[in-house]
Amino acid sequence: MTQRLPDRDPEDAPPERRGGTLYVQGEEEAEPVPERRRVSTVLTALLVAAGLALPGVAVFLRNSTTAPPRQEPTMETPRPPEETAPPARSPTPAAVEPAVPPPLDPLLPTQPEQVPRTRALVEDTSLPPLARSAAALRLLDAHWMRERWRSLARDAERVTQLDLPRFKERLPDEQARWTLIMALWNLREWDRMTKEGETFLRLYPESPMAGSVGLQMRNVVYNRDYERQSQKDNTETLRKAESQAAQDIAEREKRGEPTEPVRRKLALLRCTVPTGMFHQEALTACRAFQTEFGVGSTPVELNEYRDARGLEIRALVGLRRYTEARKELAAFLASDPEGDQRINAGAVVRGLAPDAEE
Repeated sequence: MTQRLPDRDPEDAPPERRGGTLYVQGEEEAEPVPERRRVSTVLTALLVAAGLALPGVAVFLRNSTTAPPRQEPTMETPRPPEETAPPARSPTPAAVEPAVPPPLDPLLPTQPEQVPRTRALVEDTSLPPLARSAAALRLLDAHWMRERWRSLARDAERVTQLDLPRFKERLPDEQARWTLIMALWNLREWDRMTKEGETFLRLYPESPMAGSVGLQMRNVVYNRDYERQSQKDNTETLRKAESQAAQDIAEREKRGEPTEPVRRKLALLRCTVPTGMFHQEALTACRAFQTEFGVGSTPVELNEYRDARGLEIRALVGLRRYTEARKELAAFLASDPEGDQRINAGAVVRGLAPDAEE
């Protein structure tokens, strides 16, 4: 029996026989074309700067790119070898760590003893320039991921003096200047950060990171204004408290009553008001409270002493005096084990990395 094919236009290509079955060209289902996603470097850099502007934020986004669609093998294009996952890269100027950081690149000098060796590679003029560039970028990346801001600022400044060539689409000088700015932000060195930001914008006005640098410079202006206003508010708060305390003390003296409760309350206020922003003021006032009044003689006074001790330790952390903070916490817990439940300084200190940089 003869099978009749449907009527076709004479100019159409004739059907093909494949494996005993007739196929008409052009009627197969078109293979879907994978959609590509493009990440905006400029937008990500702006998000980085916005995130850094929030107090206490030390986590960052990471760079991500979408791999091109996998090409199926044909007679002309043989199957490529299986791809291996690239090593986790540290943040580029357009992208930084996520809330849950991925595993560190095993090539990064994350151990303390590796850092001097990597610095030596950067300085070794006998190496090819690209090898020195790779070492410089690894060094900066490792400091960034470990949040070692002082080391990052120091090594980034050195890299800017070496005129190293671009390596894998990253220019060491541009990367170093950008990470230097972010390190200075975390160190709260506003004057130096502003100067470095102006230099970056002059050298790399078209850089994808230029927008984030400009945003950070505006954030410096905002932070300075905020600190000035906070200082004025604190001064006014303490002025009113001191005025009221003077009146209360005078009245108590007239009645022959002790004035220590009033003075104790005022001293504790001087300890608590600057906490969180003005670390040196808080440290001085909290230590003065402990020296003058001690643990007291009632449960309430004991808790006030515990509060002052905890705020002292937190001020040390804010000043990056981590060794001293650990020592003070150990002494406090040895003398008052139950006090750990009253303060949160213990959790703050225990949350520090063992090699946290002071």
